[in-house]
Amino acid sequence: MMLKTAIEEFLKALGAAQYSPHTLSSYASVLRGLREHVAVSLGREPEADEIDRDAMLNHGRERMKTLGRRAMDHRLYTLRSFFKWLEAAHGIANPMRGMAMPRAVPSRSPRTISPEQVASIVAVEVSPGARSRHELRDRALVEVLYGSGIRISEAISLNWEDLGGGKPGDIRITAGKGGDDRIVVIGEPALDALAAWHRIAPAADLGAPVFQNRRGERLTVRAAELMIRDRAARAGIPDHVSPHTLRHSFATSLLERGAGIADIGALLGHHRLSTTTLYTHANAEYLRRQIAFHPRADVPGQKDIRGFCELYGLSEATGRRLLEMPLRNWMIEENGQRRIDLARFNARFAMSPSHARRHQV
Repeated sequence: MMLKTAIEEFLKALGAAQYSPHTLSSYASVLRGLREHVAVSLGREPEADEIDRDAMLNHGRERMKTLGRRAMDHRLYTLRSFFKWLEAAHGIANPMRGMAMPRAVPSRSPRTISPEQVASIVAVEVSPGARSRHELRDRALVEVLYGSGIRISEAISLNWEDLGGGKPGDIRITAGKGGDDRIVVIGEPALDALAAWHRIAPAADLGAPVFQNRRGERLTVRAAELMIRDRAARAGIPDHVSPHTLRHSFATSLLERGAGIADIGALLGHHRLSTTTLYTHANAEYLRRQIAFHPRADVPGQKDIRGFCELYGLSEATGRRLLEMPLRNWMIEENGQRRIDLARFNARFAMSPSHARRHQV
């Protein structure tokens, strides 16, 4: 059997098992990459039983050069599933049985943006002075993505009927990733944006998609990605912003304001707690700051004045003076973030101009 034929049969089997179109496309891409890599090595289309351990190891090393750890993990999972099916369905030896594939280095922490940056993306006017149909739709989409943390594929799959039937603010996610249904909640800003868009949407009946193009058809993932990237650029945000950036930012904002990891995972639709804990690594600096509020905690940086000053953006002189007293006495919360109240500190201890100069940031 040709490898190409085996791949086609495998994808048909997944389709019969009601795997989502997104999953099928993802699996097809991974398996097509394997077939093309082996075909180049052999100089012809490969047979399914020609894929041995060496071929798999070479393929893994090649892909490891350009893929992050999560992408590699997904690729390995897909390949293992395919060869396990091939062995069961056609009796072809599984080349990955008991084999440890090369692992990519861990990818960097999820990229996030601040609530203020999200607000600027919502507020930016792509068409100055105009509140066009698309402006209201796009603002509603950004509000929903950041306000609920749902995936872009889940957002564009919403119909108007999914916003009703429960308490105000409930959104019903039907057949999300993994085929699971769940309820997520959004706040007033997202509800208001949806109501404004609903009043002028091309199709507003219950069975119509929430996010539509000019023809009243469902918005595509690609169109949504380009729209968010464009609005972020117009808002002056230099980093690449994607729909998944808003999802990561949603989770990060909840964590920083005291939400539990298990609760965040439930809202995100995660199946494993380990998937959600990546946000604790992304917010290590924030968590280091919070330990100062523990009544018996040693202040971060007592053993390393320079590291402490870098953490809070202080001069070394100010940092040394602060560490002579309980740090929590000088912490305040502003816009949801905790920081050192340097104005009060300087007013209390700057007894002379020279003293003030020594301890200013």
